Amino acid sequence: VLGTHVVIAAGSWTSLLQPPRLSETRVVPARGQIVELKTSVPLLSSVVFGPDCYLVPRPDGRLLVGSTLEFVGFRRGVTAGAVAKLIAAAIRLVPALAEAELLSSWSSFRPYTQDELPLLGPSKTQGLILMSGHYRNGILLAPVSAAIVRACVMGKRSPLPLGPFSPERSGAAVL
Repeated sequence: VLGTHVVIAAGSWTSLLQPPRLSETRVVPARGQIVELKTSVPLLSSVVFGPDCYLVPRPDGRLLVGSTLEFVGFRRGVTAGAVAKLIAAAIRLVPALAEAELLSSWSSFRPYTQDELPLLGPSKTQGLILMSGHYRNGILLAPVSAAIVRACVMGKRSPLPLGPFSPERSGAAVL
């Protein structure tokens, strides 16, 4: 038995799929680089947002320092410049981090839309539902996005109005 709906949840790669026929710039990869530090004792007990970075403490003394925002296509990699900027910003926020051990660094892609809102809901193509472009909020929006997609598949009313997230909103190509 074939399904009646297809959900596109391809993150940064959504605009590369055919179909849907989105503009190639509708959902683009936004590379973010992160640095992981280690301190002998935890220095922070909660997330700290600064002007040039954020700090996410872990109970074992590890500390995530994030993150860059770069539009470099699908080019993976961690750059010395980004690591230096993130570490310098972290030390400005918490000077004791100058003594922290550098554990690792990595990069990944966030699915970015120009208005920073996800593409969420049914398209003009019958049975095709989009769930992409969540940018920095994918983990936070996963439960409500799943509830919306479920409602769409089941033919029920969405728990939220979908107008602001419509794949058909301004800037989206016809699907």
